This record gives sequence, structure tokens and C-alpha cells, in this order.
Amino acid sequence: MSDPASSSAQPRPFPYKPLDTARREIRLAYIAPAPQDAPIVCNLIHASLNSDVQYLALSYVWGDPSRTLPIQLDGHTFQVTENLEAALRHVRLISTSRTFWIDAVCINQTDIAERNQQVELMGTIYESAVQVQVWLGLASGSGPGILEAVDRLGQKIIEVGLDQLLVEQPASETTERLIAVIAAEFGQRYANGVWLEELKEIFDRPWWSRVWVQQEFALAKAAYFVCGPTSVHWRFLDMVIIALHYLDSDTTFAFSSHDDKRNIRDDQGNIISLRFQHENQWPLDLFTLVFQHGKLRDLKATDPRDHVFGFLGLADDAYGFRPDYSMEVPPELPPFSEEDPKVLPVPGTCFGTVQQFDTAERLSFSKLFQSSRLDVLLQSCENLLGEAQDYVAMTRKSSPTAESPRFEGSKPIWRTLVLDRNIIFSTPEQRANSETYRRFLVLSKGSEYLPEDYMPSVDEHTRRMKYTTALLKTMKKILNHRQIFRSSAGHLCIGPETVEPGDKLCILTGAEVPFILRNDGDRYVLVGEAYVDGCMDGEILAQGLKSEVFDLY
Repeated sequence: MSDPASSSAQPRPFPYKPLDTARREIRLAYIAPAPQDAPIVCNLIHASLNSDVQYLALSYVWGDPSRTLPIQLDGHTFQVTENLEAALRHVRLISTSRTFWIDAVCINQTDIAERNQQVELMGTIYESAVQVQVWLGLASGSGPGILEAVDRLGQKIIEVGLDQLLVEQPASETTERLIAVIAAEFGQRYANGVWLEELKEIFDRPWWSRVWVQQEFALAKAAYFVCGPTSVHWRFLDMVIIALHYLDSDTTFAFSSHDDKRNIRDDQGNIISLRFQHENQWPLDLFTLVFQHGKLRDLKATDPRDHVFGFLGLADDAYGFRPDYSMEVPPELPPFSEEDPKVLPVPGTCFGTVQQFDTAERLSFSKLFQSSRLDVLLQSCENLLGEAQDYVAMTRKSSPTAESPRFEGSKPIWRTLVLDRNIIFSTPEQRANSETYRRFLVLSKGSEYLPEDYMPSVDEHTRRMKYTTALLKTMKKILNHRQIFRSSAGHLCIGPETVEPGDKLCILTGAEVPFILRNDGDRYVLVGEAYVDGCMDGEILAQGLKSEVFDLY
């Protein structure tokens, strides 16, 4: 998908049948088999995301909406862009039908209410597809040839075990082996540098720079890149990008003559890195995705609202955020610096810094959540809670809210470890409540805190595991790659595990959560969002602290 808010001009409105939103229905395009040069014939079917429906999803760029070609859809002539028409010809099979989700065909683009509802499901649509096919466009010049070479090279790197060595520090022996594998694949094209020109042609294609494709690729169970008649598994393409990074980091390899190809290693590495972060459950907040991953990389979108909507499926903090294409677009988006288009001046307030801590006090959650077994997590969490309570006890200043709990038994430690979120979704409350606290008691202190009527017929260990499952899963999702620390004002906090002493805790204008900034000369690097116990409801703003402008880059 590229720009769901856009729509190609149709001769007359296509007679879409309404979707059942209660069943989370989507439309799927059944593509009839035919030779490549035959007319394209599709039929629409309705399917519920609540059921086990099998389909592929197409990730592509719409292209010029004024340049269209006809296909047959449910017996009607339906106009699609030239790029989509080409994609349909190449993903269609000769003798077997295929079922795809394709935004321009499966969403009624003239119905704003439907667009809003379907865009809200976009993350689930791509995540549920058995495969995502990334259409890079028609083959031109060396297009198909280079993808075939990338496919073979990526497989060879893995086959000879170089994939494990490329993530380590550069070594001359590894570099020599890698160069030998590349040279054997590309031959004379390696010797004269043509192979890099060919890669650049693939990586310069518009798909890489669009907002929507970021989450489409990151969420895919399996993804294949398609250029003309050739397709390659994303993992093999990733291997080639990693190899280029490795060669670039080895000072003994003369890569400087190819500085104009640097985007091959950086821009494409970013989108694959985003997939890696999602797969490994790294925390991804909407602000960072929009500004650091999207805006600062100058990703493109036809509709400015898509700079936000396009990341909703990836953001951990997008609960309750619903896309609305009927809302008015602001006359101006936040202005970037005229001197440096990569710098965004953002007003805000600093209310403290990350407190200096010893290595022993650095409580990171990454190792805790390496296991997927609930019983192992249960034991790990018991240990963590003991350490965390000791950590709070040695903090000179307790959380400002510790003496004014919302209900009896409230403590900052358990609120902090779930980011003050309600893990019992059957209750209407959004904040951590007494049910959350009870589960912490069961988790940290034992089965004696279980409700008497909770699964009385099973053994005590099973009761305890079942009762704390929601808590464990919540902690695994929202705390992975985060760590606990305290602020200079004594607040108990959780932030990215990359946080360092001296980083600033700030409230940025328009943001709903605090952020951590790191000073870098006269500018700031956005480290990430933070949970600061006692400062999540605007308490800091009431203190009348001085406002300033932070130049983010």
C-alpha cells in the first residue's frame, strides 16, 4: 500500500458492497489465472480478520494517479494506476488463482468512513497476511539480473557461515572471504564497480522512500521483493546490505570511492532495522516513529496526515488513536530549520535529568524477557521485583506520588513496571487498578494472595501462573529493551536501555508523555519516551518551569 487517502479517477463509482465492521471485515481480490499479456480479471470477496483467512498482501507505490489502465473487477471496468496494473500482471500466475489484499482495489477510496476504519486495521491486515509481496517496479537495465545475483549472493553468505561473522568487529580474514564470494558472483561487474551501480538502481526506486511501506514490510510474516519477473526473499537482500555495512566499517577495504552509493547501506538498512526492532519487541513510540524514523529521513506521503497514520500499526502507544481523513489538515506542519532541514526546533520544558547510577543499579529488562516460557518468566519476575524494591529503598527521594495513592496498597514500583496501564482489559479503567496490584502481589509474594474462588480445583502453581499470565505478557511487551532508573528529582522512571546519566527529562509541546533528550553540542538527540511516576498527568506543567526550544536532529 502507498497512499490510502488518495483515489484514482473512476469512470463511475464502483458498486462496493458494505463491510461488516463488527466482524472486522476486509475485501480480498481474487486474481484469475492467465498469461502475462492477457487482460486482468479480479473478483472481490469479503473476509473477517477474526477468522483464519489465507491471503497475500501487496506493498507498492501507487504512482501517478492521472495515468491509469483498466482491469475487470466483478465484471466492471475499474481503473488502476499503471504501476499497480504492472504489479498485478507480474504477481498473477498462469494456471492458479491468487488472493491478494490491495488497498486501491479492496478499499472504497470514495468512502471516508470506510477508509478510516480500514486504515485503522492496516497493521493487522499486513501482519495477518501469509506473505507480503513488495513490488519495486518493472525491470529496467539490470533490474532482474541484479536481483537474481542478490538472491544467490545472500544465500551463499549464509551457506558459508559468513552471516554470523558479519555482525562482529571487522577482521581481515572475514573481509577477504566476503570479497571472494562477491567477486565470484559478480565477476567483471565487481572488478569495475558496476555491481554497485546496479544495486543503486534498485535502491533508488520510490518504494523505499514512502511512509506507508515502512510498517507494511516491518509487520510481514514473510516478505519477497519483486522486480519485473524476479523475486528475492528479504533475508537475502538484507544479507547483501549487511555485507556492505561490514565492508564500509573495515578501514582496510577501499570503499571511499563509492561514497555516492552510501544510501545503499543507510536508507535501506533503516527499513530493515525497523523490521528487526518490531520482531524483537523493541519499544516503538509514535513520536519517535513519526519524527525520527519518518520526518528526519524525509519519507514521502501524498497526504500529510499519513506521516502519522502510516505508523499506527507499529506504535506501542497508539492505543485509542483512530485515523480520521475528515479532519482538517493543519495549514503548516511543524517547521524544520531553514539552516538545516534535518533539524526540528521543538518547544518544551526540562524538569530533571537521569540520575547517576552504578552498574549494579542498572536494571535492564532485556535478559529477563529472553524466555517465552511463562514459568521461567514467573521466576525471573520474582527476582526482578525483589531487586526493584531494593532499588527503590535505596533511592534517597521516593516518588512524589508515593504518599498520595489513588487507592489503598498503591506503590510506585508496580505502577511503574506496567507504565501505569490497566492489564485487565475487561474493566473500563485505562490506568493500573486494584486488580493489577493484586496480580503483582501474587507474582511477587505468592499464591496466598490469590482470590479464593479463582480456579480452586487446580494445583497452586498452575493457579498462580494462570492468574499472572496477563501481567507477564504485558510486562514482556512494554518493558523489553527498557530499563528502570530514577530522575534527579527522585521520580521512579522507565526508559530506553540506551539512557545515560545526564540525559534530560523533558515535556515537549504537543506530546502526551515525557521524552528523554541527549545534548550533543548545540543540538539534541531524541533518546526516546519515558514513563516518570508522578509526572504523567501534567503535574510538571503546573510547576511553572521555564520553557525553551530544543533543536532535535
